[in-house]
Amino acid sequence: VTGVQTCALPISYNIYIGAMTHTRTIPVPTTNNGGRAAVTRGFQTPMQPGHSFNVKFNNNWITNGSRVGLEFRDANGMVRLRFSFVGGETTYRVVDSQGDRSTSIAYRETGLDLTLALGTNNAYALSTGNGSVAGDLNAGESIAWMEFFNDNAGPDTPYDIYIVTGK
Repeated sequence: VTGVQTCALPISYNIYIGAMTHTRTIPVPTTNNGGRAAVTRGFQTPMQPGHSFNVKFNNNWITNGSRVGLEFRDANGMVRLRFSFVGGETTYRVVDSQGDRSTSIAYRETGLDLTLALGTNNAYALSTGNGSVAGDLNAGESIAWMEFFNDNAGPDTPYDIYIVTGK
């Protein structure tokens, strides 16, 4: 994608999705009872073709079949793109206009530096420093916010996810 413009959140956030409270973080309880813990953040302006957004994403252990990740949504709450990891698998997954599919992006214990770049006609490219995936977003309006989630990853700190946005 050429002519990239960086999209920004209203302020820089360090987001910890887990059971502990840390300085400059937003805690969300770990879920190990079939529930979902989530943190949402809106963009100052909706993403447009040529825009990009960067976030650091690190997941620890995940119970087999459980999922952690992030979703890019429009103002109506429609999921335009989901990037996630499912416990027991070896690669990350995306949900886009092609459905729920595995990527070639292998799990990394050190986390990923994700960059989402939007092209024209709903095209996107998601790079991680460990691989990339491209496709078309699900139908909907411009991406206005994102949701980081933990769907029953497991109990306690070893199953938390960590998100850092902004510079």
